[in-house]
Amino acid sequence: MEIDRAGFEWALRNSALSHHERGVHADREAWKRELREAPARAQWHPERDLRLKPLGRGRWRSPT
Repeated sequence: MEIDRAGFEWALRNSALSHHERGVHADREAWKRELREAPARAQWHPERDLRLKPLGRGRWRSPT
């Protein structure tokens, strides 16, 4: 997939965090609602799927 800078910035502005973060979300229900409604997710762990389960060995490699 290729994305230009404007598209990347749009995705960031319109994303929801993939996890509940106290201080960012009013409560877990607000986070779940945001997650359902957002067209994109911001996820810290690239080696995990959208439900934060490990992708497994060989499907992701960190840069060396």
